[in-house]
Amino acid sequence: MGIHIERVTTMDGCKKCQYLASTVWGGDAACSTAQMIVHATYGGVVLLAYDEHTPIGFLFSFPAKYREEWVLWSHETAVLPAYLHRGIGQSLKETQRSTARELGYGTIAWTFDPLVARNAYFNLHKLGARIVEYKRNVYGSDMADQINRGMETDRFVALWDTMDGSTVTARNLVHSHFEAISVLTTSHSGAPILTDSWPKSTEHLTTDVPLDFTQLILHDARRAEEWRLSFRAAAEQLMEVGYTPAVLQRHADKATYIWIKEEPQS
Repeated sequence: MGIHIERVTTMDGCKKCQYLASTVWGGDAACSTAQMIVHATYGGVVLLAYDEHTPIGFLFSFPAKYREEWVLWSHETAVLPAYLHRGIGQSLKETQRSTARELGYGTIAWTFDPLVARNAYFNLHKLGARIVEYKRNVYGSDMADQINRGMETDRFVALWDTMDGSTVTARNLVHSHFEAISVLTTSHSGAPILTDSWPKSTEHLTTDVPLDFTQLILHDARRAEEWRLSFRAAAEQLMEVGYTPAVLQRHADKATYIWIKEEPQS
């Protein structure tokens, strides 16, 4: 049978999801099995990935109202470390998408840390989701959090259309040859450098982020906090005047968002 994905509809399945979440993030970060079974039964989508009979990844999502639209809110997705980089996360998301479409959801929504480059690349390029909002400290700060370790949890909100047949949309296909002004760059020492002013009519702008923010939190919490605050300042200003991060380029020592000017709605 190999690796396969099943939709969860039982308490036993929810317990397996909760165990995976606790293993990846720590016990306090995981949702309860009671919470999962309610959503698994009444309008949500809970999925388990198996290697033969061994649970190796899960996805937990539920109905939510975002900007006056009922969406399927994707709250937790995790894969055991030994199974990373094998396409399991993408398979979970694609199964979620097809199931959401069958249930009548037009949109899936979720949050992700804009400074975690691998997640940004996955969401923008592998899935073709679009970023619509920047929110400060969405989940609070908790020293017991094994990943964020007390840092404020700023997040992008991503939307994913369930009715679009393609996985990568045209908005991600920015031409490789263009002039772009950098709003947030990286110094030789790895520190963020925020530009004080920039022309608000430029078609393309860029902001750097660390290549591995999770490791930066572990080894240099002060520098990680500098990046959090600098990126927050840049992102909030950019989105306020109509820019959207559409592409993430990965380099040897950093990653770079390319922001495009959104056309005003007629």
